Amino acid sequence: MPGERKGFSMRMLKIASLSVLLLALLTLHLPGSLYGETLPQVALVPLTIYASGDIPQIRKTIQQTLARKLAREGLVLVAGNKIERYMAEHGISPSRVNDYIAEQIGKDLGTRYVTFGTVTQAGENITLELRLIDTEGEMEPGEIRTEGKGLKSLIALSEKAASGISGKIFHRQRIAKILIRGNNRIEEAAIKLVIQSAPGDIYNPNKLREDMKSIYKMGYFDDVQIEAYDSPEGKVVTFVVHEKPTIVRVTINGAKNIDEDDIRSAISTKKFTILREKVIKEDEQKIKEMYREKGFFKAEVSTHITEAGENKVAVTFDIKEHKKLYVHKITFTGNKHFSDSKLRKLMQTSERNMFLAWFTNSGVLKKDMLDVDLDRLAVFYHDHGFIHAKIGTPEISYDDKGIVIKVPIVEGPRYKIGKVTLEGDLIDKPENLLMLTKLPRQKYLNREELQKDIQRLTEFYQDHGYANVEINPR
Repeated sequence: MPGERKGFSMRMLKIASLSVLLLALLTLHLPGSLYGETLPQVALVPLTIYASGDIPQIRKTIQQTLARKLAREGLVLVAGNKIERYMAEHGISPSRVNDYIAEQIGKDLGTRYVTFGTVTQAGENITLELRLIDTEGEMEPGEIRTEGKGLKSLIALSEKAASGISGKIFHRQRIAKILIRGNNRIEEAAIKLVIQSAPGDIYNPNKLREDMKSIYKMGYFDDVQIEAYDSPEGKVVTFVVHEKPTIVRVTINGAKNIDEDDIRSAISTKKFTILREKVIKEDEQKIKEMYREKGFFKAEVSTHITEAGENKVAVTFDIKEHKKLYVHKITFTGNKHFSDSKLRKLMQTSERNMFLAWFTNSGVLKKDMLDVDLDRLAVFYHDHGFIHAKIGTPEISYDDKGIVIKVPIVEGPRYKIGKVTLEGDLIDKPENLLMLTKLPRQKYLNREELQKDIQRLTEFYQDHGYANVEINPR
């Protein structure tokens, strides 16, 4: 007969429209435990080492590996320093520990299970032998023995021994079946793809808890629970899911300057899909971005979700467009050698001109266009001797008149042209080759002109049979 069902859950409760409260009940009951009991505790008594080499390091490696593995198997470890302090206070060395002393250690420390044992090296052979004591006497003392070759096998031996300990504590309960219940639209196979536990595995509460989280992270469920009961073949584990509502209607209100069909094409919230709050938030941002591209930088988008039947909802996007904003002011900071008006003329993004607005993009702010403008400004500075000039990220703000753009500039030093010489394999007189260039006649270093001069010299050499010529300015 199936035993008492035990489980834990993660729930998501919706408050108002999109306010979400996550309530996570992350307690999974262990075999034979009552509701609310804590996980079994284990005390790892320091081992007795009969081996050559660094004894403290060998003991540390084994103890740490055992502790990590047992924790992953769903057991709670008593702090190692607490055990060592107890043994020091009572004058107990690891080699003196036997079943009776181990039981006394466990009772005094308030832990049910205690392990102790030895590590023995004989040539290349390493043997790890552990004793497991149940201080409540419900389980006979158990023995775990693992063997390997060389000290490099210590971690593998320790992990195998830890699995033996957890198997005895959990009475070697293994998972017989994994079932899924409550899914209507999401296929069982899709859910099982994210579950790491499998039939035949040792029943591991921590691993099942991670499986539950993985199912929840799929985004399709607002409740995930685990039920487990005993069967003659082992534990039967059931993941009970409650699917989020289905969207049966999507309404868009307030869209006047953007076609509603364009908005529907851009968003991921669709009719007959599962309600996912994260997707709705992303869609709100998509709609806002569409309005920003049209100049409606103050557009607001909110979402309302209403019930529309059993596990069904209707989603409404409410849009407040507000008025379209135009660029009315472009300023610069850090520009000492060129005026604001000079720099503004280099940009496609421009201040609003009422007379030109009817047949040009005057005053319209577009991110991609502004990015190109910043590149233009950088090229302009580089071509006028400021080869280290940097154009910063514009500060964009809004006032009653519209959009204000402030562009920060770090000009850096300005480089003048000094003497220009040619070195290397010259196929003509230097003065003749320099006649092909224009940089020497420039007042300031011009990066664009430098590239053109390199191209002119390269073509001259190639025309004279030097196809692989390399010209490197320095």
